[in-house]
Amino acid sequence: MENLVWRKFDGEKITNINHYVLNYVKTVDRNTKIIVGCDSDNHARKTNYAVTVVFYNEKLRHGAHVVFATHRVPKIKDVQTKLRKEVDFVYNIAESLDQTLRGEYFYKFDRNHYDGSVPTKLVEVHVDLNPKKTTKNGAKMTNNKSNTIYAEAMGWLCACGFKVMSKPYAYGSSTVGDALCK
Repeated sequence: MENLVWRKFDGEKITNINHYVLNYVKTVDRNTKIIVGCDSDNHARKTNYAVTVVFYNEKLRHGAHVVFATHRVPKIKDVQTKLRKEVDFVYNIAESLDQTLRGEYFYKFDRNHYDGSVPTKLVEVHVDLNPKKTTKNGAKMTNNKSNTIYAEAMGWLCACGFKVMSKPYAYGSSTVGDALCK
């Protein structure tokens, strides 16, 4: 995985994301849910990726703590390739965090909506993929490009043991990641 530079919104750098997450659940909020998301956006000559780690306490429902990393690559014109790289970012970060948290933290997830599987990992992943082929946008129907790899990505991430959320519930990617990669 690329060397990502992680930050808080105030600009403070995080030297090691795994240690930061482990320290957060041990000292700040043991009941937080850890969510990893990613979104991307094409610009003139670059594709910007924003990878997020969201700490959310469902019982408190008082916002969330977010840390993030951005990454630029030469422009990726193929939509499926760009989306698969988003899924790869999410998988690699979530897998690394899960290994760090094993034995130190626990979070019980409900079954996945996609396939009914029981998550075994300690991290929830959010993918910016749409389960619908088309969406009505006012009077006009719009094709959802992210639907082309929806089944592939959801099936793979669920099979890996993650709790997986897609649009419209994937705020770690669709909302937070989207705002950061623009």
